[in-house]
Amino acid sequence: MSDADKLRSAYRRLDHVFDLSPGQIVTWKPGLKNRDQPQLSEPLVVLELLDELLNDTVTSDCAAAWERLDVIGGWLDDEGQLAVGCFDRRRLQPHIVIEEADEEG
Repeated sequence: MSDADKLRSAYRRLDHVFDLSPGQIVTWKPGLKNRDQPQLSEPLVVLELLDELLNDTVTSDCAAAWERLDVIGGWLDDEGQLAVGCFDRRRLQPHIVIEEADEEG
């Protein structure tokens, strides 16, 4: 896959926005993780959906000023404590748990 195709694919993933709600468990969409935490496979709980973006207080010369921060989410840090951060909902998707088939049945 060419770099142009990868960019188009990333754009399509970013452009597809899921309906999220407080209490919902979500994860990063593939290829759209832009923070150190939570890790790619770690679940994140939606704490709040914001009507107004949080980037108003960030100066325009900062890269974060250009990011839509419209979800407050929480995850468990390395010590098992709830950590909280702000995220762009376009980068998140519902968490899907694939349960392994029962080997006895």
